[in-house]
Amino acid sequence: MYKFKRQLAIIFLIAFIPSARAEIKSVKETMDGIVDRLYENLSEEELFSLTDEKIQSFITPEERKSLATQHVKFEVNVPVVVSVMHHKDQPVLPFWLKEAGFEKTDMTVVNDEDWVYEVWQKKFEPGPVNLGINGFDKHRQHYFVTVGALNEGDDLEITNIFPSQFSTEWMHEGAFVYHDWDSLLLKEVPRELFGHRLLTTIRGRAREAHLIGGFRKTRYPS
Repeated sequence: MYKFKRQLAIIFLIAFIPSARAEIKSVKETMDGIVDRLYENLSEEELFSLTDEKIQSFITPEERKSLATQHVKFEVNVPVVVSVMHHKDQPVLPFWLKEAGFEKTDMTVVNDEDWVYEVWQKKFEPGPVNLGINGFDKHRQHYFVTVGALNEGDDLEITNIFPSQFSTEWMHEGAFVYHDWDSLLLKEVPRELFGHRLLTTIRGRAREAHLIGGFRKTRYPS
């Protein structure tokens, strides 16, 4: 009887131990929580003077993980190189880019507006690829992504793409990137990226984590 009660107690305790693999919140859920806490803890002046450094010191490790991994997600079936095209004039580099192991190359991509994007790359084994937010500053030239198989002859498949509503295209000169400006085309693309899969996006995604300069006074609060 004692042994039975002891086993029952152990089972009961295990049932209430939080899972080590608790689901990571979406960027939207995370940002909603951050904004609520900012309003609760910061003065109006502090809200209006937010910087990347101040935000980094305010968010929790769990929130940071969400913002570093839940903005763009997909899975690959073969070893790949993932390229992140980051607009070179963005004042602050997305915090997760170096932390995730991406390295800046000498390559650049240029579009018809002469926006220059630096190419950051990292190799991945088959499995999930998780990328982070564009930044806290609503920088409209949102980064974009290409994926290429590392081994010649591999048949690359990209699945479970998030967000799912945007198409994948072939990377080449003349390709479009932004669905909210689809006449804006790439005019200079390194040969090394030709034939990679391009994950299209919209510039509007820069709003999803907008905090710097994102607070306004109003006479009619909700």
